[in-house]
Amino acid sequence: MKKISVLLVSLCLLLAAVPAFADGLPVYFQRSDLTHPEETVQWVDESPFAGMNEEDLLQVDFLGIRQGDCIIISYRGRRMLIDGGESFRFDAVRAYLKAKGIEHFDWFLLTHAHDDHIGLPRTLVLKGYGPDIQYSPYDPDESYTEWKPYVERLQKFGVEMVKLQTGDVIDIEDDVTMKIYRWDRKSAALMNGHSIVTMVQFGDARILLTGDIDGDTQNWLLENWAPEEFKCDIMKAPHHGNNLLQTAFADATAPSLMIITNPKSYTKTLNSQLAKRHIPRLHIPSTVHCQTDGKIWYVWLEKMPAYN
Repeated sequence: MKKISVLLVSLCLLLAAVPAFADGLPVYFQRSDLTHPEETVQWVDESPFAGMNEEDLLQVDFLGIRQGDCIIISYRGRRMLIDGGESFRFDAVRAYLKAKGIEHFDWFLLTHAHDDHIGLPRTLVLKGYGPDIQYSPYDPDESYTEWKPYVERLQKFGVEMVKLQTGDVIDIEDDVTMKIYRWDRKSAALMNGHSIVTMVQFGDARILLTGDIDGDTQNWLLENWAPEEFKCDIMKAPHHGNNLLQTAFADATAPSLMIITNPKSYTKTLNSQLAKRHIPRLHIPSTVHCQTDGKIWYVWLEKMPAYN
Protein backbone atom coordinates (compact mmCIF):
# COMPACT_ATOMS: atom_id res chain seq x y z
CA MET A 1 0.00 0.00 0.00
CA LYS A 2 2.82 2.38 0.87
CA LYS A 3 4.42 1.78 -2.53
CA ILE A 4 1.16 2.59 -4.32
CA SER A 5 0.82 5.83 -2.29
CA VAL A 6 4.31 6.91 -3.31
CA LEU A 7 3.51 6.23 -6.95
CA LEU A 8 0.30 8.27 -6.71
CA VAL A 9 2.14 11.21 -5.13
CA SER A 10 4.79 11.04 -7.86
CA LEU A 11 2.12 11.01 -10.55
CA CYS A 12 0.39 14.04 -9.02
CA LEU A 13 3.69 15.94 -8.92
CA LEU A 14 4.34 15.07 -12.56
CA LEU A 15 0.92 16.28 -13.63
CA ALA A 16 1.39 19.50 -11.67
CA ALA A 17 4.58 20.16 -13.61
CA VAL A 18 2.86 19.91 -17.00
CA PRO A 19 2.55 23.46 -18.43
CA ALA A 20 -0.96 24.90 -18.38
CA PHE A 21 -0.65 25.79 -22.08
CA ALA A 22 -0.50 22.17 -23.25
CA ASP A 23 -3.71 22.59 -25.28
CA GLY A 24 -2.56 25.74 -27.11
CA LEU A 25 -1.40 25.87 -30.73
CA PRO A 26 2.20 24.83 -31.42
CA VAL A 27 4.75 27.65 -31.26
CA TYR A 28 8.03 27.12 -33.15
CA PHE A 29 11.08 29.26 -32.41
CA GLN A 30 13.88 30.08 -34.80
CA ARG A 31 17.33 29.44 -33.33
CA SER A 32 19.09 32.72 -32.60
CA ASP A 33 22.10 34.15 -30.82
CA LEU A 34 19.81 36.82 -29.42
CA THR A 35 17.83 36.38 -26.20
CA HIS A 36 15.71 33.23 -26.11
CA PRO A 37 13.00 31.66 -23.95
CA GLU A 38 14.21 30.14 -20.71
CA GLU A 39 11.90 27.15 -20.90
CA THR A 40 11.79 24.10 -23.12
CA VAL A 41 10.53 25.19 -26.54
CA GLN A 42 10.32 23.75 -30.06
CA TRP A 43 13.27 24.99 -32.13
CA VAL A 44 13.36 25.03 -35.93
CA ASP A 45 16.18 25.98 -38.28
CA GLU A 46 13.91 27.52 -40.91
CA SER A 47 10.41 28.91 -41.17
CA PRO A 48 7.61 26.33 -41.37
CA PHE A 49 5.98 28.75 -43.83
CA ALA A 50 8.80 28.69 -46.38
CA GLY A 51 7.32 28.95 -49.85
CA MET A 52 4.06 30.51 -48.69
CA ASN A 53 2.97 34.00 -49.66
CA GLU A 54 3.76 36.10 -46.57
CA GLU A 55 0.70 38.26 -47.17
CA ASP A 56 -1.46 35.21 -46.41
CA LEU A 57 0.09 35.00 -42.94
CA LEU A 58 -0.87 37.13 -39.97
CA GLN A 59 2.19 38.82 -38.51
CA VAL A 60 2.41 40.62 -35.17
CA ASP A 61 5.69 42.42 -34.46
CA PHE A 62 6.79 43.80 -31.10
CA LEU A 63 9.42 46.40 -31.93
CA GLY A 64 12.57 46.47 -29.83
CA ILE A 65 12.34 50.03 -28.55
CA ARG A 66 13.86 48.92 -25.23
CA GLN A 67 10.92 49.87 -23.05
CA GLY A 68 7.35 50.37 -24.27
CA ASP A 69 4.63 48.96 -26.50
CA CYS A 70 5.19 49.45 -30.22
CA ILE A 71 3.23 46.71 -31.98
CA ILE A 72 2.61 46.33 -35.72
CA ILE A 73 -0.05 43.97 -37.06
CA SER A 74 0.25 43.10 -40.76
CA TYR A 75 -2.03 41.06 -43.00
CA ARG A 76 -2.55 41.11 -46.77
CA GLY A 77 -0.82 44.45 -47.17
CA ARG A 78 -2.80 46.22 -44.44
CA ARG A 79 -1.18 47.43 -41.23
CA MET A 80 -2.12 48.63 -37.77
CA LEU A 81 0.17 50.29 -35.22
CA ILE A 82 -0.80 49.70 -31.59
CA ASP A 83 0.55 52.39 -29.26
CA GLY A 84 4.18 53.15 -30.13
CA GLY A 85 6.11 54.37 -27.11
CA GLU A 86 7.45 57.81 -26.30
CA SER A 87 8.15 60.41 -28.98
CA PHE A 88 11.94 60.14 -28.63
CA ARG A 89 11.70 56.59 -30.06
CA PHE A 90 10.86 58.11 -33.46
CA ASP A 91 14.32 57.79 -35.05
CA ALA A 92 14.58 54.12 -34.09
CA VAL A 93 11.08 53.33 -35.34
CA ARG A 94 11.55 55.34 -38.55
CA ALA A 95 14.70 53.29 -39.30
CA TYR A 96 12.67 50.12 -38.81
CA LEU A 97 9.84 51.32 -41.05
CA LYS A 98 12.33 52.31 -43.75
CA ALA A 99 14.08 48.93 -43.56
CA LYS A 100 10.72 47.15 -43.96
CA GLY A 101 9.40 49.45 -46.67
CA ILE A 102 6.48 50.68 -44.54
CA GLU A 103 5.27 54.12 -45.57
CA HIS A 104 1.66 54.09 -44.41
CA PHE A 105 -0.68 52.61 -41.80
CA ASP A 106 -4.34 51.86 -42.30
CA TRP A 107 -5.01 52.18 -38.58
CA PHE A 108 -3.49 53.33 -35.33
CA LEU A 109 -4.92 51.90 -32.11
CA LEU A 110 -4.23 53.71 -28.84
CA THR A 111 -4.86 51.60 -25.73
CA HIS A 112 -4.73 54.61 -23.37
CA ALA A 113 -3.38 58.16 -23.32
CA HIS A 114 -0.18 57.94 -21.29
CA ASP A 115 2.84 59.63 -22.90
CA ASP A 116 4.74 56.34 -23.25
CA HIS A 117 1.95 55.09 -25.53
CA ILE A 118 0.71 58.20 -27.33
CA GLY A 119 3.99 60.07 -27.86
CA LEU A 120 5.26 58.21 -30.92
CA PRO A 121 1.90 58.11 -32.76
CA ARG A 122 1.66 61.87 -32.34
CA THR A 123 5.10 62.29 -33.95
CA LEU A 124 4.36 59.79 -36.71
CA VAL A 125 1.27 61.77 -37.73
CA LEU A 126 3.36 64.95 -37.93
CA LYS A 127 6.04 63.20 -40.02
CA GLY A 128 3.62 61.83 -42.59
CA TYR A 129 3.15 58.27 -41.31
CA GLY A 130 -0.34 58.90 -40.03
CA PRO A 131 -3.20 56.41 -40.48
CA ASP A 132 -6.53 56.60 -42.20
CA ILE A 133 -8.30 55.81 -38.92
CA GLN A 134 -7.30 56.35 -35.29
CA TYR A 135 -8.96 53.94 -32.86
CA SER A 136 -8.94 54.85 -29.16
CA PRO A 137 -11.05 54.52 -26.01
CA TYR A 138 -11.92 58.24 -26.09
CA ASP A 139 -14.28 60.78 -27.57
CA PRO A 140 -12.46 63.69 -29.27
CA ASP A 141 -13.56 66.15 -26.58
CA GLU A 142 -12.23 64.19 -23.59
CA SER A 143 -9.78 66.20 -21.53
CA TYR A 144 -6.89 63.84 -20.75
CA THR A 145 -3.66 65.84 -20.82
CA GLU A 146 -1.88 63.93 -23.59
CA TRP A 147 -5.03 63.30 -25.60
CA LYS A 148 -6.14 66.89 -26.27
CA PRO A 149 -3.11 68.01 -28.32
CA TYR A 150 -3.13 64.69 -30.16
CA VAL A 151 -6.75 65.25 -31.22
CA GLU A 152 -5.76 68.64 -32.63
CA ARG A 153 -3.02 67.01 -34.69
CA LEU A 154 -5.33 64.26 -35.94
CA GLN A 155 -7.90 66.85 -36.99
CA LYS A 156 -5.24 68.94 -38.74
CA PHE A 157 -4.15 65.96 -40.84
CA GLY A 158 -7.69 64.73 -41.55
CA VAL A 159 -7.46 61.45 -39.63
CA GLU A 160 -10.81 59.87 -38.80
CA MET A 161 -11.27 59.12 -35.08
CA VAL A 162 -13.27 56.15 -33.83
CA LYS A 163 -14.03 55.45 -30.17
CA LEU A 164 -13.91 51.77 -29.21
CA GLN A 165 -16.08 50.15 -26.56
CA THR A 166 -16.32 46.71 -25.04
CA GLY A 167 -17.73 44.23 -27.54
CA ASP A 168 -16.59 46.09 -30.65
CA VAL A 169 -14.84 43.99 -33.29
CA ILE A 170 -12.31 45.37 -35.77
CA ASP A 171 -12.07 43.39 -39.01
CA ILE A 172 -8.51 43.52 -40.33
CA GLU A 173 -9.91 41.30 -43.07
CA ASP A 174 -12.86 38.92 -42.99
CA ASP A 175 -10.70 36.19 -41.44
CA VAL A 176 -8.68 38.33 -38.98
CA THR A 177 -10.59 39.98 -36.15
CA MET A 178 -9.77 42.00 -33.05
CA LYS A 179 -12.29 41.86 -30.22
CA ILE A 180 -12.26 44.79 -27.80
CA TYR A 181 -12.58 44.74 -24.00
CA ARG A 182 -12.38 47.82 -21.81
CA TRP A 183 -13.34 48.69 -18.25
CA ASP A 184 -14.69 52.22 -18.54
CA ARG A 185 -12.96 53.72 -15.51
CA LYS A 186 -13.10 57.48 -15.95
CA SER A 187 -10.39 58.72 -13.59
CA ALA A 188 -7.05 59.71 -15.11
CA ALA A 189 -5.45 58.14 -12.05
CA LEU A 190 -6.86 54.79 -13.24
CA MET A 191 -5.79 55.22 -16.86
CA ASN A 192 -3.72 52.02 -16.95
CA GLY A 193 -6.71 50.08 -15.68
CA HIS A 194 -8.97 51.36 -18.47
CA SER A 195 -6.53 50.32 -21.21
CA ILE A 196 -8.06 48.67 -24.24
CA VAL A 197 -7.49 44.90 -24.28
CA THR A 198 -7.66 43.15 -27.65
CA MET A 199 -7.94 39.51 -28.63
CA VAL A 200 -6.57 39.08 -32.15
CA GLN A 201 -7.79 35.92 -33.87
CA PHE A 202 -6.92 34.27 -37.18
CA GLY A 203 -8.23 30.76 -37.65
CA ASP A 204 -7.52 28.99 -34.37
CA ALA A 205 -4.60 31.31 -33.54
CA ARG A 206 -5.17 33.80 -30.73
CA ILE A 207 -2.92 36.54 -29.36
CA LEU A 208 -3.97 38.67 -26.38
CA LEU A 209 -2.74 42.27 -26.14
CA THR A 210 -3.30 43.70 -22.67
CA GLY A 211 -2.19 47.33 -22.72
CA ASP A 212 -1.22 48.39 -19.20
CA ILE A 213 -4.08 46.74 -17.30
CA ASP A 214 -3.71 46.13 -13.59
CA GLY A 215 -4.88 43.32 -11.31
CA ASP A 216 -8.29 44.92 -10.74
CA THR A 217 -8.95 44.96 -14.47
CA GLN A 218 -7.83 41.35 -14.84
CA ASN A 219 -10.39 40.44 -12.18
CA TRP A 220 -13.05 42.57 -13.89
CA LEU A 221 -12.51 40.69 -17.16
CA LEU A 222 -13.08 37.35 -15.46
CA GLU A 223 -16.12 38.64 -13.60
CA ASN A 224 -17.79 39.55 -16.89
CA TRP A 225 -16.73 36.74 -19.23
CA ALA A 226 -16.04 33.03 -18.96
CA PRO A 227 -12.33 32.18 -18.50
CA GLU A 228 -12.11 30.53 -21.94
CA GLU A 229 -12.82 33.93 -23.51
CA PHE A 230 -9.20 34.86 -22.81
CA LYS A 231 -7.42 31.60 -23.64
CA CYS A 232 -4.58 32.52 -25.97
CA ASP A 233 -1.45 31.14 -27.58
CA ILE A 234 0.63 34.31 -27.15
CA MET A 235 0.13 37.13 -24.67
CA LYS A 236 1.69 40.54 -24.18
CA ALA A 237 2.49 41.03 -20.52
CA PRO A 238 0.38 43.78 -18.90
CA HIS A 239 2.11 47.12 -18.27
CA HIS A 240 5.44 46.15 -19.85
CA GLY A 241 5.85 43.33 -17.36
CA ASN A 242 5.66 45.66 -14.35
CA ASN A 243 2.36 44.10 -13.23
CA LEU A 244 1.93 40.51 -12.11
CA LEU A 245 -0.81 38.25 -13.41
CA GLN A 246 -3.66 37.49 -11.07
CA THR A 247 -3.71 33.74 -10.46
CA ALA A 248 -7.13 33.23 -12.05
CA PHE A 249 -6.15 35.34 -15.07
CA ALA A 250 -2.94 33.37 -15.54
CA ASP A 251 -4.97 30.15 -15.37
CA ALA A 252 -7.50 31.47 -17.90
CA THR A 253 -5.04 32.84 -20.47
CA ALA A 254 -2.48 30.00 -20.17
CA PRO A 255 -0.25 31.31 -22.99
CA SER A 256 2.40 29.26 -24.73
CA LEU A 257 4.54 32.42 -24.95
CA MET A 258 4.64 35.66 -22.98
CA ILE A 259 6.12 38.74 -24.64
CA ILE A 260 7.43 41.36 -22.23
CA THR A 261 7.97 44.85 -23.62
CA ASN A 262 10.81 45.62 -21.24
CA PRO A 263 14.36 44.36 -20.70
CA LYS A 264 14.62 41.26 -18.54
CA SER A 265 16.43 43.07 -15.73
CA TYR A 266 13.37 45.29 -15.14
CA THR A 267 10.83 42.47 -14.71
CA LYS A 268 12.35 40.01 -12.26
CA THR A 269 9.16 39.47 -10.25
CA LEU A 270 7.05 38.62 -13.31
CA ASN A 271 9.82 36.40 -14.65
CA SER A 272 9.77 34.47 -11.39
CA GLN A 273 5.98 34.06 -11.61
CA LEU A 274 6.17 32.82 -15.19
CA ALA A 275 9.06 30.47 -14.44
CA LYS A 276 6.97 28.73 -11.80
CA ARG A 277 4.37 28.10 -14.49
CA HIS A 278 7.00 27.07 -17.09
CA ILE A 279 5.76 29.75 -19.49
CA PRO A 280 8.38 30.72 -22.12
CA ARG A 281 8.98 34.45 -22.33
CA LEU A 282 10.75 36.85 -24.63
CA HIS A 283 11.81 40.40 -23.87
CA ILE A 284 12.60 43.41 -25.98
CA PRO A 285 14.94 45.23 -26.95
CA SER A 286 15.14 42.48 -29.57
CA THR A 287 12.22 42.84 -31.97
CA VAL A 288 9.93 39.83 -31.60
CA HIS A 289 8.17 38.65 -34.77
CA CYS A 290 5.16 36.33 -34.46
CA GLN A 291 3.70 34.80 -37.61
CA THR A 292 0.79 32.37 -38.06
CA ASP A 293 -1.29 30.63 -40.69
CA GLY A 294 -4.06 30.16 -38.13
CA LYS A 295 -2.84 26.68 -37.19
CA ILE A 296 0.70 27.13 -35.82
CA TRP A 297 2.92 30.02 -34.76
CA TYR A 298 6.46 30.83 -35.86
CA VAL A 299 8.51 33.24 -33.73
CA TRP A 300 11.87 34.82 -34.49
CA LEU A 301 13.99 37.72 -33.25
CA GLU A 302 16.04 40.43 -34.87
CA LYS A 303 17.96 43.52 -33.82
CA MET A 304 16.52 46.93 -34.52
CA PRO A 305 18.25 48.69 -37.47
CA ALA A 306 20.95 51.20 -36.67
CA TYR A 307 20.05 54.87 -37.09
CA ASN A 308 21.81 58.22 -36.90
